[in-house]
Amino acid sequence: MTQPISNRDLSAYLDGEISPAERLLVELNLAKDPQLRASLDGLRELDNLLRSELIPPRLDVEHLLSQMARPENEVKEQRFELGTKRQHRSMFYFGLASALAVSLLLTLGNWERLLQRGTQSETLPSSIAEIVRSFGSIEFRTQPGGPWEVWTSATLVPLEAGVSIRTPSDSLCEIITQQAGTLRLNRGTELVLHRPDEVELRRGELWCETGDSPLIVRGTKRLEATRNDSNQVQFTCPQNVRVQCRIESDVLRLGCVSETPLTVLLSDQQELAISPGEWVACSFSVPQTVTGQFDQVDETAWQLPLLMQRSAGDSELHDFLFVLLARLGQSKMQYLYEERIRELGPPGALPLIAFVQSEKSRTNPETRQRAMRIVADLAPESTRPDLTRLSYDSDAVVAGYANQAIARLDQDIPKQKM
Repeated sequence: MTQPISNRDLSAYLDGEISPAERLLVELNLAKDPQLRASLDGLRELDNLLRSELIPPRLDVEHLLSQMARPENEVKEQRFELGTKRQHRSMFYFGLASALAVSLLLTLGNWERLLQRGTQSETLPSSIAEIVRSFGSIEFRTQPGGPWEVWTSATLVPLEAGVSIRTPSDSLCEIITQQAGTLRLNRGTELVLHRPDEVELRRGELWCETGDSPLIVRGTKRLEATRNDSNQVQFTCPQNVRVQCRIESDVLRLGCVSETPLTVLLSDQQELAISPGEWVACSFSVPQTVTGQFDQVDETAWQLPLLMQRSAGDSELHDFLFVLLARLGQSKMQYLYEERIRELGPPGALPLIAFVQSEKSRTNPETRQRAMRIVADLAPESTRPDLTRLSYDSDAVVAGYANQAIARLDQDIPKQKM
């Protein structure tokens, strides 16, 4: 009978930090337990991620950011005014997380940025929406059954009522509506804009910020027998919320990606409240509604190539990258030895600080305190504003480690001046 193997044992096995006898024990368990082998594969993937994504001290973050900056001759994006402002976190996180995002983008392939807004273009009066960002080629047609045309930034296309838009398998796009709403189309998506407050999803996946008015999202499933007939379901979403919709097999699924709960109106006019990270699905063929949970980061990560086109001070991009960084910090604390994290030096502390500042970390105070103990020894000078905020944390242990880190940085300042 073999002894149970923990994630810590697997991590040591992966790093070659165990004795031959311990290695044999692990391999015996791996041979018999498929779930354990899957855990080892997960750790190996995480290890590869850390090696490829963590930023070494010599990395020039400013240089990376300058490469991401818009060309000087590119004018400020023209779009319907959005009257929303969010509090920005420290620019330190944007610098680090942007470099992380650059690496993530490279894994998605070499994207060609098509959107270069013309200096004289203006939204036409008859337009109910406009395309403001894209990756790859975007297709549209103005009449049902008409030919599909390729959208380019060189020619302004007024998106009038009834226009159809679709993204091929390698393309994404973002649309702003007349009601200050935002629509983002994932790869392989087809959408019909009926009105600024009503859209029809025919295939694929759609992220929505509803803007100043409620938004009706209709899903259509075409029947195999006759092309003209179709089954439809719909959700009516309240104003100023964020949702993500997807057609899956026989259902239209809607997930709440807002920070607070929302109430949607179903096809039968029934109201349903859903919380962040919860989805509801309505069937096309039978009167059936089901709900479930999803991971918001995993579900919305496809938008990163579009978000990376935003300016350095954009709050949505900033918040999204902060969440990615916090997720990385959480994974480090779950799967790696403390010694390995410390070997990474100051860069190893950066995801940990993001994790400690995230709300999710408060559900595991022990791990949160352990992360701050490492931060106290490793945090670089650039994290001082974040450490100052953490010095007022409600957890006295976390606050104590933050003050300890600040005291260490204060002692280092004279050394740096010598």
